[in-house]
Amino acid sequence: MNSVRLTIDAGNSAIKAGLWQQGSLLAFEVMPATDIVRLKAFTAPYSVASAIFCSVRAVNTDFLEAVNSGIAPLTVLSASTPVPLANAYATPATLGMDRLAAAVGAAAIAPGRPLLVADLGTAATYDHVSADGTFLGGNIAPGIRMRLDALASGTAQLPQLDTPPAPFRPANMFGSSTREAMLNGAVLGVVAELAYYRALSGPETMTVITGGDARLVAPLIDFPCVTDDHLVGRGLNCISLYNEK
Repeated sequence: MNSVRLTIDAGNSAIKAGLWQQGSLLAFEVMPATDIVRLKAFTAPYSVASAIFCSVRAVNTDFLEAVNSGIAPLTVLSASTPVPLANAYATPATLGMDRLAAAVGAAAIAPGRPLLVADLGTAATYDHVSADGTFLGGNIAPGIRMRLDALASGTAQLPQLDTPPAPFRPANMFGSSTREAMLNGAVLGVVAELAYYRALSGPETMTVITGGDARLVAPLIDFPCVTDDHLVGRGLNCISLYNEK
């Protein structure tokens, strides 16, 4: 089917809205979390057949109803929504739906491959999908900004630093100043985690990364990976397609 689908990936302060036709992204915009006026303006040039939503925070029911009644019939992704992966997570109701959607998106990029799916944002999540399409679970760690914030707030003398812009090219593997040491520790710590989890997952594993820090980290790893800025939206679109069959 060639219907246009709206995907809404809601973060802590903003939403990432995408319009998809089959597997192609037609339009994308980041906007305030509950700005239904802007979302309607974004979708107005298209005939949207359906919408799907996932969130990392409490759901604003008024916003969801406005999408459902004013834009297109809305599915809120939950543990009970059918998805094109088996889910072996022991507590599926507590699994972040953005993690599940990212895993579905990664499986669409590299079907039939074992996957390491990393979402590098406020938190860094590392999830594993088997070659037969089973979400096996994953680990959660502080993201780069959270690491820098924790160093500044949890110690007496370390300064507050911002996440460095991409490209990040450390002058030394071991920092020769406090600033360099902190930035190296935060950024290269995530690089090391990726390498460790990839090694645990096996040499056939395809690594797929997304999130605000993905393009900061990707050039620093020494194994093949795919970077997709729209991985959660891609997964939401796949789930929407799956439920139309």
